[in-house]
Amino acid sequence: MTKLVTTRIDSKIVSRIERAAESLQTDKASLLRRIIIKGLRETEEEEVMRLYKRGEVSLGKACDMLGITKWDAPDLLKKYNAAMNYTLEDLKRDMAP
Repeated sequence: MTKLVTTRIDSKIVSRIERAAESLQTDKASLLRRIIIKGLRETEEEEVMRLYKRGEVSLGKACDMLGITKWDAPDLLKKYNAAMNYTLEDLKRDMAP
């Protein structure tokens, strides 16, 4: 199900969107959907990594919140310059059936 959402955008940004859509050979609506999805994903990652860095969520929980596997975690940690906060107890819990 889709919904119509409206917003006001500065004319300079609209011009940039139009140029990008033309360059990518797509329509403005499709490009805007891509931009929104990408921006939303980045915003979610930033929030989850903020929680992780503050110790409010574990690495496993952070992965769950973002819908990624633990195998993807090192790339995410590198992207946000976050240290691995993973203990032996975390490993034992993750390895348990």
